[in-house]
Amino acid sequence: TDEDIRKLFGDEILLLVDGVTKLSAIKYGDEASIETIRKMVVSMAKDIRVLVIKLADRLHNARTWEFMPPEKSAKKARETIEIYAPLAHRLGLGKINLELQDLSFRYMEPEKYKEIESFLQLGETKRLEYVDNILNDIETELKKINIKATIYGRPKHIYSIYQKIILKNHNFNEIYDLFGIRIIVKSVQECYEVLGTIHQNYSPIPGRFKDYIATPKINMYRSLHTTVIAYDGKFVEFQIRTEEMDAIAESGVAAHWKYKSKLGQKHKSDMNGDDYTSIESNQNWLSLLVDLQNDIPDSVEFFDQLRFELSKERIYVFTPNRKVIPLPVDSTPVDFAFHIHTEIGEKTVGAKVNGKIVPLSYPLQSGEVVEILTSNSKMVGPSKKWLDFVKSPKSKNKIRAYFSKSEREWDVEQGRYLITETAKKMNLSINKHLTKQVLNAVAADFNFANLDSLFYSVGKKETTPDAVIKKILTYIDVSDIEENAAGSISKVKNIHKAKQKNIPVSSLPADLSKVFSYASNGDISSIPISIAKCCNPLPGDKIIGIVSRGSAKKNLGAEIRVHQADCINVTQMLENEPERQVDIKWKGEYEDPFIVKIQVVGLNRTKLLSDVSHVLSDQSLDIISGSFDTIADGSAVASFSFEVESTNQLNTVIEKIKKTDGVHQVTKE
Repeated sequence: TDEDIRKLFGDEILLLVDGVTKLSAIKYGDEASIETIRKMVVSMAKDIRVLVIKLADRLHNARTWEFMPPEKSAKKARETIEIYAPLAHRLGLGKINLELQDLSFRYMEPEKYKEIESFLQLGETKRLEYVDNILNDIETELKKINIKATIYGRPKHIYSIYQKIILKNHNFNEIYDLFGIRIIVKSVQECYEVLGTIHQNYSPIPGRFKDYIATPKINMYRSLHTTVIAYDGKFVEFQIRTEEMDAIAESGVAAHWKYKSKLGQKHKSDMNGDDYTSIESNQNWLSLLVDLQNDIPDSVEFFDQLRFELSKERIYVFTPNRKVIPLPVDSTPVDFAFHIHTEIGEKTVGAKVNGKIVPLSYPLQSGEVVEILTSNSKMVGPSKKWLDFVKSPKSKNKIRAYFSKSEREWDVEQGRYLITETAKKMNLSINKHLTKQVLNAVAADFNFANLDSLFYSVGKKETTPDAVIKKILTYIDVSDIEENAAGSISKVKNIHKAKQKNIPVSSLPADLSKVFSYASNGDISSIPISIAKCCNPLPGDKIIGIVSRGSAKKNLGAEIRVHQADCINVTQMLENEPERQVDIKWKGEYEDPFIVKIQVVGLNRTKLLSDVSHVLSDQSLDIISGSFDTIADGSAVASFSFEVESTNQLNTVIEKIKKTDGVHQVTKE
């Protein structure tokens, strides 16, 4: 009983036994297995020793998997290699991690395991002889510099060989550290002296030296690694470390407590040049996972996120006040923002790295200082484009959660817009024909509970706006609609013709034969005039005419194209052929409308398209078409084609659109 344990061993042991017992209580079903991991994380945050005991328990069980049915042992092995082995690695429990990996691989991929095992056994005798020769040489060299060391060869683990051969497309000859030597010395200074001796006697391989003493791994692992070319051109890896480093590399946090206790109040100067990493970094990481489970209530999503957190290396960046933030490799400012706080992520509009503005997709590097720029505007929110570049599943989950909440509102607005614009094309009056009473009746006909549900269905493209308009027409008097609609269609078709007939030419060169061989006597009646598409001038703009070249091959005659006077294409053309210029002007009052297209760039928010279209409607402008998209940086881009009567009217509309919340830029295409 709990009371028995308390009397025999005390409250502390009771707490640990209780923690492990709770973790082991749930043993049924995939979902329950995931929940076990969730409970384990909670227990870890209370006392990390619960996890150490649980890992020892899993290792003890793994050693008896051979007595289980193959499908059951394979399932246990998969869970172990995805969850327990990475946890052991993260806590610095090197021996447990490696044995769990090999045992898991043996029951997950028995054929591949046997293949690699056979290869290792095939040349085992020769490898042992080879390693013995290296050991003897190193012992001789170290005696010359008066360093006492423990030296031994270490076997390469089967799973790590598999990772390099299968996952990294290497062959056996490319596995550098099939021959591994470990050297244990008394101090950090001796570690570097041994390293120098090895490099004097063997040729080091460039790029294969790692100094984990100067820059320890997150799991407190510290050692010098170097790979050299030894006898017969074979690769040998050396690991050089102190006794304390070796103990921590093998037993992780357990050894850390031992040496932390042994050192007591010793000053760092008394530690033979060594120091000891605090367990705090591991506790911070565990606390992060506890926060994660609070953010992700769904067990399967939590499981995926946990696997991601355990499998990825980390970068370390700083907040402006120099707080260290760990993130997955290649994380972006958006990942950073959501790591700090969900609301900061949702309100992000930009980022600075080391004081300079960077794109939100910028891949962060360790040591950089990151500052997030936010906006308190209600119009600001995440962009779906962010999902293309964020790395952390936590960030993706937060972005998806935001859109699952706001997407319906967006689809409702989009549906409302599509129905309205389709109605305008049919010459229906929004106020007169699309009344709330009519729309509610139409929604009921489609079996929708309310009007928003109708708009939502259209926005999701489940119901077409044409079908809605067709149903609306059954509720209204269409006798005057058809007549007006016909006139409207005719009016639109004649717009482009109107562009040509109302642009007279004031003067032309007296001898057009200099430009066109078929023209003579300055007769311009047969030369068509058109608006240049590159700059699309409007009545009121300063204009210039350019005589185009005809093409007999394409059966095209020459024409005069009207450009804006400052059009960049005009400048380039007239540099070499100034004789192509024609003086041209607008003919008095221009009565017929022009079609113009504008592009609006702004924050990606749900009502941008609707708000801009309302501005155009308020100005009594007929919208011909509209579209909405997003660009690489996550901004929203809306394009509108509509009729205007003059440049002044267009400029007025553009200024009003610029004042719309969230609009950054408005340009005429």
